[in-house]
Amino acid sequence: MSAFVGGSVSKIKALDPDLAIGFSDIQADLARELIVENLQVLIFNQRSLREIMGVIVDEAEVEAADPQIMLASWCGKVLDAASVYARETMGSVEALRERRLVEVPAEIILQPGPACLTDGLDRLVEIISGFGEDHANR
Repeated sequence: MSAFVGGSVSKIKALDPDLAIGFSDIQADLARELIVENLQVLIFNQRSLREIMGVIVDEAEVEAADPQIMLASWCGKVLDAASVYARETMGSVEALRERRLVEVPAEIILQPGPACLTDGLDRLVEIISGFGEDHANR
């Protein structure tokens, strides 16, 4: 369906995505083709640490949103949950207070291609549904 440089517009379109997300000007032609097909497209193209930091959600924003559950994934490494729980600035966030930080395996959510849209979405539904059931039983 997709690789870093290009992808199959017909396969992406067949999935009927709400949003196609990509990175780098290298994917500009694919993005253009998807837009021509009337798909919503979001491309990131950060080239410096300052630009990258501009799109990362600030901890204060997370704290203000006060999520009930937090999902995390780290490409190539196991999530260091202890370091997340130890962040003093995040102590008031319900998800962390209630120990509801869930690791989503990188191999199904952070890879290009259909797995993040199929296996990854299935895993997210499983996590969120499980949280809803657990939360309702309290």
